[in-house]
Amino acid sequence: HTHHNDHDNQAMERSQKEEETKGPTGDSELEDLDEDEDGDVWIFGYGSLIFRPMPFPWLERCWARLPGYIRRFWQGSTDHRGTPENPGRVVTLLTLEEYAAARDRFVATLCDDDDEAKHHIADSTTTFGVAYRVGAAHRKELFAYLDHREKGGYVREVATAYVVDGAPLDESRSIRCVVYRATPINAQWLGPSTYADMAAQIARSHGPSGPNPEYLFGLQRALVEAQLDDPHVSRLVSLLPVVDDDE
Repeated sequence: HTHHNDHDNQAMERSQKEEETKGPTGDSELEDLDEDEDGDVWIFGYGSLIFRPMPFPWLERCWARLPGYIRRFWQGSTDHRGTPENPGRVVTLLTLEEYAAARDRFVATLCDDDDEAKHHIADSTTTFGVAYRVGAAHRKELFAYLDHREKGGYVREVATAYVVDGAPLDESRSIRCVVYRATPINAQWLGPSTYADMAAQIARSHGPSGPNPEYLFGLQRALVEAQLDDPHVSRLVSLLPVVDDDE
């Protein structure tokens, strides 16, 4: 069973109404990008976009870091890695404030289970992902594709990331990029649960894009190959019940 709190559901319904009135895409912010690099656009990917890239030619692909955001498997997936009856879990990005609020509410329910609680303390306030620079000619079809791919609760925002390929962290160049993230007020938000429960939910979930564990393994493999560690992702992998894996 997926864990939901009734008062959280009421808050989500109120927030959804507010979100509907303000529109999903933040177009005014996106217009700021029109002047960047003759209309080329940067997309920051932190989940499946890392290991299952877009079907568009890109001008650059590089690892980048996005400060001030934390990646968590707290978003439900009913259209890719699960179904409406049995949602999978996929990643979203949370601001530090969103993360702390959701974590603190959850830890308060643990009845002094300090061992579990300690794993919900973020070790980093930066998320590493892959940034793609796509040419202006593909801009319209790119957003049409991503808006559909990320329709399960994700909205577009603009943020500043820093390229880390081959450069010391203090010398990396900054890029203004579009990031799709699902905030805690979207209808498919699941939020935190114990790591064992989250891993079990991932293990049993399957959707139109394939098994949920395939998504978790794909993300972990890409991070490991880039010599990057995300303890949240690694812990879920380590706790995943044994399932049939072709590899």
